Amino acid sequence: MFDWAEIEKIDAHMHILPDEVQRANPDADNEFQYAEAGLFSVLMRQFNIKSAVIMPFNDPRLMSMEFNIEAVHSNLFDLKQKSAGKFFAFADVDPDNSVEESCRFLIDAVEKYHLDGLKLHPQNSGLHIDSLYNSELLKTAEVLKLPVAIHSYPNTADSPDAVRKVVNLIDKFPQVTFIVSHMGAFQWGELLDCPAYVDISAILPDYVRKCGIEECRRMLHSFGADRLIFASDFPCNRVLSPKDIFTNYFEILNFMDFSENEAHQIAVANISSILKI
Repeated sequence: MFDWAEIEKIDAHMHILPDEVQRANPDADNEFQYAEAGLFSVLMRQFNIKSAVIMPFNDPRLMSMEFNIEAVHSNLFDLKQKSAGKFFAFADVDPDNSVEESCRFLIDAVEKYHLDGLKLHPQNSGLHIDSLYNSELLKTAEVLKLPVAIHSYPNTADSPDAVRKVVNLIDKFPQVTFIVSHMGAFQWGELLDCPAYVDISAILPDYVRKCGIEECRRMLHSFGADRLIFASDFPCNRVLSPKDIFTNYFEILNFMDFSENEAHQIAVANISSILKI
């Protein structure tokens, strides 16, 4: 019998704010006060997380004090450099830029800042995921051979990140590797036939709270270990405080009845294949 808290893992979706943002907000009283590289490094050692992927927000005000994408990408590069190989990072998008500018910044994100993928967050950007703007960005991501993570935690069937819209976009780009973050929340069933990975960040405790352990187990096994990716969304969660996220996640995962080989696939192998590490 193995324990998810002890097996080796890569956290494929988490958040760290740059030092300059932390210094500018010393009195922050929300989950982002925990989004600090030093604290996360302690958690990595405690829970055998060998590396992690920093995801931006499609809102440059959260990842820089200059409030522009160039500064965000520079900060992400610095976080990677200082981590001695522990951190990866996906490129950001500023919806206030033209799509031509965003495509140019995405190229720079790879060529200049050595970032590892593209993050699209329709709720924050206000751009419906299957919009023409995002489709143009995806053409550039395809040329760059970048994996793309899509936030999908929709509230309604017409949310900007609604799963049917996510599927519409994914179907247009069969050569791009996609990760649907948060499993599409409670529209997860619409992803079952979609050719994408799904990460379990943020949503797992919500599934258990609203549906129970047995139904949560059924949901995860419906996708199978070859499509699931371990991720936490630390320090963000709708039902847990930051200090409880990892402990709660591993308690739930220990009840999911994955074999040790399946657990390794979910915890390490899938994201390693995507990032080519």
